[in-house]
Amino acid sequence: MEMIEFTASLPYRDKFLEAHRAVDSHRLGKIITGYHQKLNGLVFLHALTLARMAERVFNPRTDTELLEETDESLRTTYQVDAKACLNLMSRRPFSSMFKDIGTDKDYTQYFLKVLGVNSEFKASKVWEQLSRSNYAEQLFNPQTGCEKSLLYLKPLFKRGFFNANREVLTRLLRRGVLSTTMIRNLIPDHPGAQASQKRGTHIPRPFPVEKLFDNCSFFQEALKSVQSPNFAFRIAPRLAPIVAIPWKHDILSPPLFQNGDNSMGRMKEELPEKEKQFGEAIIEVRNIRYVQAWFLRRCNLDTKLTGYFLTRPYLELEQRIFADIISIGLSNENILIVIYDFLREKNNSFESQALSVFDFLRSLGSRSEDFDEIYYIGMPYGLRHAAVSE
Repeated sequence: MEMIEFTASLPYRDKFLEAHRAVDSHRLGKIITGYHQKLNGLVFLHALTLARMAERVFNPRTDTELLEETDESLRTTYQVDAKACLNLMSRRPFSSMFKDIGTDKDYTQYFLKVLGVNSEFKASKVWEQLSRSNYAEQLFNPQTGCEKSLLYLKPLFKRGFFNANREVLTRLLRRGVLSTTMIRNLIPDHPGAQASQKRGTHIPRPFPVEKLFDNCSFFQEALKSVQSPNFAFRIAPRLAPIVAIPWKHDILSPPLFQNGDNSMGRMKEELPEKEKQFGEAIIEVRNIRYVQAWFLRRCNLDTKLTGYFLTRPYLELEQRIFADIISIGLSNENILIVIYDFLREKNNSFESQALSVFDFLRSLGSRSEDFDEIYYIGMPYGLRHAAVSE
């Protein structure tokens, strides 16, 4: 996770730094205690999601570069949806967590209050840059499972945009991909590009698609929908191609234009009271392979696994076998022996890596130094680095 986005999403970040510089242990303690409050945890997770989705304010990319990013992601990772940019992903809707927390605070006002004093959040201009977020949905034919061509949508794009990006747009449309960058460049007054309401439904406050990309509208709707869900946009090529539907969850669960079964905010069922005892959030840690060396050492794992943890457990094995084949040549039988010997070595197997995480979680809190690891290798640790850099 990029540290600037982590600290930019932390409530009262600047006040924490002020207390730290002033060596004010009383004020510092109050702020850290505030991090135990569930609403602050929700705000942090929500702000981090928004910050990761928003286009970078420094060195912003052109529409052409955003299209090329989507095209490359499709070719290399086969993933073009919004979760590709996340490090921590909520599997529950933010609106569901807010409801379960049971606060009487106005969510939008509270969010702006605790993040408004965060200079990094203000500097990143998430409220503006979210309108240039770049993610996509890929459509498939439900009968055949094949990619659904959207080439018939070509006339709906602004002429200058289409002419400047003809090749990449054609590739994406042919493979059934429609991105937010493409939707942002639909002709606003073209009948075929107008969002229609799903037949048989009614949305009290219709919201034009093009307005979503004006200034802070996406950001404002993202905040508002946590406490007061209302609508969502989905891609329905047989109709508009954009359709507005009534929606009982926030507009990041899943993000607008994404299929309803997207994994972001996928777990929409009511959480049993027994499970709420463990907290209202269900979070997926993404890019876990990049865990830092301190965690690997804590789990008695080789620090060389950084960049490969739980993703390519046999990387070293592949390299060893390749070297052996080059140097002496190996028969199939000898290759199997090398594999067996490697897996017998402690902590080399995928299973050992996975079990080490469970061992870490099971023992968490049993050591006196665990408190320091949580609070000083966690949020405040990042802020302490920010204080030094400033």
